[in-house]
Amino acid sequence: MKKNLLISVATLTACIATCFAQPSFAFVTSVIESAKSVVLMLGKVEKALPEAEIAKLSRQIHNAGDLPKVATSLERSGLPKVALEDTYLRITVNQGKLEKVEAEKLFGNLSGVAGFKETLRKVAGVSEMQLKGHLQELRIANRAKEQGLEVVSIGQKFDDGIKQRLTDMDLILKKDGRTFLIQSKNYESSGSYNAINLQGDAESLLQYIKQNRCENCTPIFFFTNEPPVNIRALLTKTKPDVQIIVGDAESQVIQLKTLAEVLP
Repeated sequence: MKKNLLISVATLTACIATCFAQPSFAFVTSVIESAKSVVLMLGKVEKALPEAEIAKLSRQIHNAGDLPKVATSLERSGLPKVALEDTYLRITVNQGKLEKVEAEKLFGNLSGVAGFKETLRKVAGVSEMQLKGHLQELRIANRAKEQGLEVVSIGQKFDDGIKQRLTDMDLILKKDGRTFLIQSKNYESSGSYNAINLQGDAESLLQYIKQNRCENCTPIFFFTNEPPVNIRALLTKTKPDVQIIVGDAESQVIQLKTLAEVLP
């Protein structure tokens, strides 16, 4: 009986080793890694604030100077980064700027990305212009992640040596060894297009490449709506190295993937 038990244990051990050998173990690992990307749920992360506190914070943000006060208090609270991301996302949901389903998708796909927390903080503010622009950046980044691109950063600050202040690189994405530097413009009307400002932003893209000696880098303008003919012609003539892509977030990412396939 004892001998039979030893044989059974040995057989079971061999079976376990076989079951978790490659490729089965690789499959299990893949499943675990996939699960990590969807494990984040609003209000369920470590040190997440209670819903009553989120509602209180939301009510405190009414005027332009309110958000910095709320943000300073939160940043000094000692909350981990993921909890701060969670807080800002839940504030935007409470404010009615994002549906909870979309907010959780952003959280699952973009948590930890450089600039994600800071962009969420801006979205929680009262500026309608900032809201539209930064929400568009988040949606592009989210679609890029879903389409298999690497989201390097959102709203990265840098000194282009031209403007009198730090400027933003709205998005930096990577695909197949190529880096895409993106200025996103969520303009709704033709009156929003300023030729001088756009040329300055195009020059900032080129300066980023020069300063960082960025090989295999492609500068791009993402426009939500088709720019006026004269604006497109001006950018094409004066900044021929800067690509132009037009469409909503999903369309922009699809076009970007196509561009990545045809670029040398």
